[in-house]
Amino acid sequence: DIAQQTMYAMPQVSNEAMGDDDGALLSNVNAAISEALGDVMAEAFVSGKAASNQPIGVLSHTANIITDRKDIKWGKLNALKTGAAGAFAESNPWQTLSRLAVLLQNRYRPNAAWVMNSATYAEIAGWVDGNKRPLVAQPINEEYDGMLFGKKVFIDDFMPSASDAGVFILLGDFKRGYMIKEHDSMTVLRDPYTTKGAVTFYTEARCGADIVDYSAILGVSATA
Repeated sequence: DIAQQTMYAMPQVSNEAMGDDDGALLSNVNAAISEALGDVMAEAFVSGKAASNQPIGVLSHTANIITDRKDIKWGKLNALKTGAAGAFAESNPWQTLSRLAVLLQNRYRPNAAWVMNSATYAEIAGWVDGNKRPLVAQPINEEYDGMLFGKKVFIDDFMPSASDAGVFILLGDFKRGYMIKEHDSMTVLRDPYTTKGAVTFYTEARCGADIVDYSAILGVSATA
């Protein structure tokens, strides 16, 4: 069962914005709450820990270095290593990603996607194949950030970088592999006094998340 935790956010709206007409005011407040709470949850989905009263993030699971599908273990974040500490391998760095795409089981491939931060994406976007063609294809719409080995790439800057020497890239079918349970309601308390020139909205929402299929999500670890 996915345990739900209470998530907190404290967005602020300036007094000037609070003075807008009712329609604009409601829009400003809703946007501030959605953005602040969305950032808190997005970070938790990457690295949240139950001990910190957060949904359990994908990267919170202990990494299990694999070389083949038979090495995949339940309860672990199964990952290929780059072959270099805190970086991609100097020679043919794209091979780790190519191998990971093959290791992902067939049933997960149709809806699989890559997740990485902006710096990692920028590095990979500069790679070319033996015919000098870019490995990353540009997106055809704004729903995703690129295509790599036939799978969509999504940039999430809550993901770590290779220099952090851990899992920094994910590939998987996240709808099958990662479950998010959100409570329908949230609590919002208005505080116009604490912060000069702005109104703070103390926001609480219940949310839980965790990996539910450890074969559906694989990673790349920047380790030798």
